[in-house]
Amino acid sequence: MNLVKLSLLAAFFIAVSFSAQAQNVKQKFKHFTYVDYYLDNSDKNQKFNIIQYIDINETGFVHLKLKNNVGILDTVYRLPDTLMIRMNNVFDGNKQLKSLMIKDKYPEGTYYGGSLHFLKYTDYRNISRNFTMVPPFMDQDFNDLLEDIIFRPSDKAYKTESLQNKIIESEIAKSLNASKYALDAVGQTPVFIKINSPK
Repeated sequence: MNLVKLSLLAAFFIAVSFSAQAQNVKQKFKHFTYVDYYLDNSDKNQKFNIIQYIDINETGFVHLKLKNNVGILDTVYRLPDTLMIRMNNVFDGNKQLKSLMIKDKYPEGTYYGGSLHFLKYTDYRNISRNFTMVPPFMDQDFNDLLEDIIFRPSDKAYKTESLQNKIIESEIAKSLNASKYALDAVGQTPVFIKINSPK
């Protein structure tokens, strides 16, 4: 096989590869941020221990950062059409995120000990919305969607040293302070979750 044929064959496989990754479903939101975190009460100052971070840009690329027992996974991948359709069904700007809650409280005297989730997205009208999630309060299909995004990537790289971000933490604090159902679930009050504003 001569060099010209080899070059043409290589170009063909590259084109097929890009075609397989291309998105055919139009994205209905401009930007999406998801943060999974624990409230850290180990000292007098309330802290947010971020364990997962997802950022989806307007071209459909997912930037995922995830703490595990090896380190911090830091990878980028394109959201496939199947997941984009499911994301569009929720984040098209026409649905109130609180409508995805199936309950808003625990029985009196009981509290939630797991992580909380912070969501923020911007639709194509440039309207931004944020929401604090208590996972057991949410529709299971919605929880499954977030898990499918987190566990989708096959390429893994461990290069991020920390997930802490003062700007994001400030937004988390504002959202959590405004979410009485979340504060009640973890047995907290707004005064304990104030953090310094980012410089």
